[in-house]
Amino acid sequence: MEEHNKESRQSREVLAKANNIQGEFYDWAPVGFLTLSEAGVIQEANLTAASQLQAPRKSLIGKPLRSFIKGADIERFTLYLQRVFQKPGTQPCEIRLKRPDGSDFYARLDSIAGQGAGESRICRTSITDITLLMKTQVRLECLLASSPTAIYTLKPEGNLAPTYISENVKALVGLEPRQFLENPRFWIKRVHPEDRRLVLQRLELPWPQDRQSYEYRFLARDGAYRWMHDDLKVVRGREGQPLEIVGAWMDITERKTLEAQFLQAQKMEAVGRLAGGVAHDFNNLLMAIMGYGELIRTSLMQEDPLYQYSQDILKATERAASLTQQLLAFSRRQIIQPQALNLNGVVADLKKMLRRLIGEHIDLEIIADANLGTVKADPGQIGQIIMNLAVNARDAMPIGGRLTLETANIDLTLSHHTHLEAVPPGRYVRLTVRDTGEGMDAATVKHLFEPFFTTKEMGRGTGLGLPTVYGIVKQNHGYIEVDSQPGQGAVFRIYLPRLEEPPEAPRTRMTLAAQLEGTETILVVEDEDALRTLLCRFFRLYGYNVLEARHGGEALLLCERRRGTIHLMVTDVVMPQMSGQELADRLISLHPEMKVFFMSGYPDSDLTPYGAPDPSKPIILKPFRPMDLVRKVREFLDESRVK
Repeated sequence: MEEHNKESRQSREVLAKANNIQGEFYDWAPVGFLTLSEAGVIQEANLTAASQLQAPRKSLIGKPLRSFIKGADIERFTLYLQRVFQKPGTQPCEIRLKRPDGSDFYARLDSIAGQGAGESRICRTSITDITLLMKTQVRLECLLASSPTAIYTLKPEGNLAPTYISENVKALVGLEPRQFLENPRFWIKRVHPEDRRLVLQRLELPWPQDRQSYEYRFLARDGAYRWMHDDLKVVRGREGQPLEIVGAWMDITERKTLEAQFLQAQKMEAVGRLAGGVAHDFNNLLMAIMGYGELIRTSLMQEDPLYQYSQDILKATERAASLTQQLLAFSRRQIIQPQALNLNGVVADLKKMLRRLIGEHIDLEIIADANLGTVKADPGQIGQIIMNLAVNARDAMPIGGRLTLETANIDLTLSHHTHLEAVPPGRYVRLTVRDTGEGMDAATVKHLFEPFFTTKEMGRGTGLGLPTVYGIVKQNHGYIEVDSQPGQGAVFRIYLPRLEEPPEAPRTRMTLAAQLEGTETILVVEDEDALRTLLCRFFRLYGYNVLEARHGGEALLLCERRRGTIHLMVTDVVMPQMSGQELADRLISLHPEMKVFFMSGYPDSDLTPYGAPDPSKPIILKPFRPMDLVRKVREFLDESRVK
């Protein structure tokens, strides 16, 4: 009996000790514990809960927990408490609790319903202080919100539905995060059909590496496809098992646009160099054909059948020369003579010609800004732009319509993006050419300025009209923009830098000679044999004493031996051994009386390595008719004599 009492006493002591340990653990657990009635009244609380709420434990008993809840969260807590007693299992909730001193903290409540004394129901609730976690989360959300990158996570099992996506996805593509989270196939359906297979292949598991990057087009809320850069990384556990896939999403549409513009510019530059080189060499051949054609024509009577043949040859060469000029304009190797001018004057001069060109079935409207600024450009090239655009507009309106030319001043404070390039901020004069024709789709507009690209049927266009316009605009340091849609006409806007100086007065030159004949001595220096021979024949035909040289070295030797006067040297600028300007400089000491007249088929920018001639010196631009050279030489010699 005594032994039994001893064992019973020991058992009670062990049980009491266990209860004390349990009580201590309950009181000093790292989380707060509460027992709540169905109405949310606190029935029990441990010391941790009292510490969290900064109130004596006894004062908590009998108080409703909602008295410790921030006003904005009370309604949420009421609904939460109902859910706890209605649903089995532990129910979580994040809420903000306040203390008697007015301070507050973020808490996570985890509650489970149970049976109390008698018929009453209670719930056991744990309180975890998540203030630090919430502050970190808020900072992270602020950081993500200010970032141009949207962050998302995927399950490693291959489910394509994101498990999380940051709020700034709305700013990125205009879509709500919940739209991605609720529908597993939502985002993949918005990937561009041409890119969808690539995306699906990249997401197939297992991945060959832990990180992947790829780019694809995604349909934004506004109906436009945006280029997205997607960077994904696998987060693995200690044993290497994939736990989560984290992705970073960035809009790279602007970069892609700039890349496309750069590639287009490179392509245009490469084609332009080829076209310009071919055109320059072809000019010399054309000049020879034109010159000999003129010689044949001058030796025939008009009644001779061969006379008409020579006329046809000259017409064909003139058309070929016009074609090479277009190629040079496209490649920006056309020689120009820019001057300060007012576009209103150029448009006014072309008005009558435009009316004849477009026909009576098309109305012509000109809207000119009375206070239009000045631009520096070649007036002939501006006319070429207008005529080319007018021809295209006419062909787009076969049954009639309206062609509008408008000039205006425009100040750009921000960069203005076209489909080709960005127009930098600045002061511009804008020339707008608008038609009400058939219009063009986006694919056509994309290739519009490529050489030999045309939408016209065979035989109606060379495909050089708009490339010529583009080349001229760029050569005059301008920009061009196109807006067009099928059935809604087309609008071409040309931006040229605006100057402060007034336009120049028209240049006039008087021909002092009544005839082209002369007796002066002329030295012709040209490395193209056929062209040099032709020019010498023309000068001799009109009575001049002609000396000829194939290059600078030969010309120097000839001039050293020449004792008589050389009145004029006609020389090409770009030649082997030495340039025309270098040759002229070296001959000054030998023949100081000699004047110099230059020929060239290159623009000033291409002449720089060869020593561009003095701007005050006369120059004739290839291709030209030999008769025109004789006429200009005669004018120059007569003007020099008067001076």
